[in-house]
Amino acid sequence: MNDSIILRPDFLFVNMWVSHRVTIVVSRAIILPMNTRDLAARIKPDATEELRTLIGMLGTGSWPAFPAGMERHFEIAKRKPVEFQDHPPALGLSIGGTNTKLIIASMKGGHLVAEHVVAIKNPAEPVHWEELFHTLLFEDDVVRSFLTHEKHPSIGVSFPMAVIDEIPFHRTKIPTIVDLVARDMPLRSSEYHFGRRFTKFLGMRNVAPCPLFYQGDGIVAHHGAVSLSDIDPDGKSTLLICGTGLATGDEHNYVQIGIAEILHDDPELYPPAETENRQFHYAVAGKGLFGLMRRALAIQARQSHSALAGIDLAGRFMQGDDSRLVVEVGTSRTLSQVRREALRKELDNPADAAWSEIVAIGEAIVERVIESIANALIATIVDMGRAANSRGHAVFFEGSIALNPVILPAVKNAVRARLRDDALWRSVAREVPLPPTYDVPLRRPDPGKGLRGETLDDIDMTLIGSVTQAMANDLLET
Repeated sequence: MNDSIILRPDFLFVNMWVSHRVTIVVSRAIILPMNTRDLAARIKPDATEELRTLIGMLGTGSWPAFPAGMERHFEIAKRKPVEFQDHPPALGLSIGGTNTKLIIASMKGGHLVAEHVVAIKNPAEPVHWEELFHTLLFEDDVVRSFLTHEKHPSIGVSFPMAVIDEIPFHRTKIPTIVDLVARDMPLRSSEYHFGRRFTKFLGMRNVAPCPLFYQGDGIVAHHGAVSLSDIDPDGKSTLLICGTGLATGDEHNYVQIGIAEILHDDPELYPPAETENRQFHYAVAGKGLFGLMRRALAIQARQSHSALAGIDLAGRFMQGDDSRLVVEVGTSRTLSQVRREALRKELDNPADAAWSEIVAIGEAIVERVIESIANALIATIVDMGRAANSRGHAVFFEGSIALNPVILPAVKNAVRARLRDDALWRSVAREVPLPPTYDVPLRRPDPGKGLRGETLDDIDMTLIGSVTQAMANDLLET
């Protein structure tokens, strides 16, 4: 393998291909304004008890793991046979919670070479999936040529949800991409077999059936990371993704840990109607942080002597994109003075006392995010068990929240502290996991002929995995 390794995943923030490391020292001893302490305690659960709850789900049938059928795909990604290290172009399509991306890439000497990259925002208004796919695949000259002229085109697709019996299923995600996923499984599930529908879609456009593999984004991103690294074939690895949603991927399952209904019973902070019956990711990931912040601010504003009384910030926290504001507010002490002032202006320049309360609530939410991400990762590692090589799991991170340069190092510290808690491990009667390895080097994708280098900024690990799973699947089908 070529040894031109340029980055490590714990150096990253949102855009995975950055060339410098950000080092931030975060003080966990935050002094909260007196009148926000009770609310902060409600936002942050007992982190150790939360981990006990997650571990307690293992082996009970309530652990939200969905078999992905990717064991042999991971074997190929780990061992990297010559046919994988040098593979002709394949197409990857990554459908995310907010964006949809496409890549045509080949593998040369173990390096992914990106020939063509497209990234678009998901439609603001409802669009039928066939119309969206036609625009992406057949109104783009490069993609249309690949599908119609490549001798054996291979395709991989990533969904931001579990794929159950080859059917992508979620009740609420990607609402504006109409009729793509099953919403009320199993009543109409047979209509949503993606493989059959996509093959028919291509056939109607004179494209012959071609190798196709698709899975949920957590395990797809994991495959991409393993494909671009040199982890021990006898070791184990996992990936945690926290952006719009929260999930983990081991080497067998897509673990939709975010759907676990474990948020504590607090109807004001976590109303079942707004959190899908108190699902975990509504307190951890982008799909829920904006709502948690909005509700917490409203609760605080009703308290006697609160400086937020009479200030209506609800309009600033109404949709998924507003979760960025929550994270920025919660990490604002680490931002530059210029950015803090701009952030404060974005929230209508509240007076000092009101700003102090807003920041305290944001910090409590970010603290909760850190502890819960650590717990989700540890529970997944416990479920996987120790590796044959008696080393700790290699861990990869994906998603704008998990890769935040304040949150990521704090997550690692939280994991370290939890693994040292002897009383915890005695209470759950589980073997203490070995300390994980975080700094597994990844190979940067290379731009193909004619591809601008800045286009690589649109490539994330899920997009990489969508195409590497297609390559591995190609080897399995030939």
